[in-house]
Amino acid sequence: MSKKIYVENYKAFCAACCEHEGMSKENAKITAEVLCETDLFGTNSHGAKNLYGYVKKQRAGGMDFSAEPEIIQEGPAYALLDAHAGMGMVAGWKAMHMAIEKAKTCGVALVTVKNSTHFGAAGFYANLAAKENLVGIAFSNVDPNMTVPGARGMILGNNPFSYASLKFPARPCRRGRPAP
Repeated sequence: MSKKIYVENYKAFCAACCEHEGMSKENAKITAEVLCETDLFGTNSHGAKNLYGYVKKQRAGGMDFSAEPEIIQEGPAYALLDAHAGMGMVAGWKAMHMAIEKAKTCGVALVTVKNSTHFGAAGFYANLAAKENLVGIAFSNVDPNMTVPGARGMILGNNPFSYASLKFPARPCRRGRPAP
């Protein structure tokens, strides 16, 4: 027998977990939105299943749930945010929303984030821009997590990349091909 989980209850649970660990109510809501929408998008590898790992990393001192992204530099069409080792979803969400507002004014915008943590599925952020009738591009660099023939260890990162527009919404890929 299968059970149903209502989306709003799912988001409320994830937000409550984040708040319990010291995240602000606003940032907990953002994190829950990104995690749950990613699951609904079908990219379960980057959804709420990771929440336990984030809490564990927070408790071990590897990230700071109370951190707030800070604007380090800013111009009409660009910005640089320092995430202060906070939740990557919060920094990613705030960066993309800042880029959207700047692009509506300038036609194009670039907002970068430093000192962040795992931000989940890049397609979530690209789709935020597409929903505003813009082309969205989101990408990240990562520590080496892949090896090559003859290597003694991990030397390459997968460095995720996503783009979306109303004509080409971001979709998860399976084995190198777009999902049906």
